[in-house]
Amino acid sequence: NLAKFAAAAASATSLREYRETVLSLLQRLVPFDAALVHALSPRVPLETAVLRGLDPRSLARTQKRWDELGDVLSPLRLLANRQLVATAAEALPRRSPAWRRLDALVLRPLGQRAVCIVHLIVQGRVVGAVVLLSRLATAFDAAQVACLRRVAPLIAVGDALHQRLSQVATSS
Repeated sequence: NLAKFAAAAASATSLREYRETVLSLLQRLVPFDAALVHALSPRVPLETAVLRGLDPRSLARTQKRWDELGDVLSPLRLLANRQLVATAAEALPRRSPAWRRLDALVLRPLGQRAVCIVHLIVQGRVVGAVVLLSRLATAFDAAQVACLRRVAPLIAVGDALHQRLSQVATSS
């Protein structure tokens, strides 16, 4: 598996092509219904994102609330910063106000029930993220999360390389 991610990083001719290939490779490892690869900042144009199974207009409507969701998603972000991969189910108690807000503002509008975030970290800095979504509330089990943690550093290096080669803005 790692060799396929390395080959994608070495052979892709653009950031978009690399991110598309990463999502295809991830789909073989971890089932998901929708995905996005992006900086996850409302100040980075959504056009730089690669989407799978998501309507760009629906996602654009949620982007206005990304800063607002920062506090709600803080436990998820912090866990992803420490462990590279985090699921909402591990970071937010299911019946908590934060979970209900995530569900109301992001999951339900996108027709999803579970989320997993892979932080792409290079030199201690988050250079992007892969967000995987599922219509199944029980998606993203421990074995799948462990698998994502193994490939996350390689995906991060490839993404950072292609961002630099493409001179793409990645943060505010």
